[in-house]
Amino acid sequence: MITSPAYTDQFYNMIRGVQYDMTMTIYLNNMLMDLTGYTASFSLKESADSDRVLLNLTNGNGITLGGATGTVSLTIPGTATDALPSGTVYFYLDMTANGVTKRYAEGPIKVRR
Repeated sequence: MITSPAYTDQFYNMIRGVQYDMTMTIYLNNMLMDLTGYTASFSLKESADSDRVLLNLTNGNGITLGGATGTVSLTIPGTATDALPSGTVYFYLDMTANGVTKRYAEGPIKVRR
């Protein structure tokens, strides 16, 4: 569950070479956020301050939005996780509606062999 906007210091774990699936449910003002009409972008960067993008997902390319259910489902194939460096990377989830992009979540992911 993500109460938007959110920074999480909870570590998510990803194993290199294994498909990574994660579903987030986004709430706004304690209510499910209707994601109808939104597009999403999920990126992994090598550090919180880095401009270097290691991986990027978008609607239809690894991201499925659940409309009124407020869900964001991510799928990263094993070939893509295998290319990531071991250690801590940082994720960013941005949502766009009506031409306005906002950051809805970010935080660390631990990548291991």
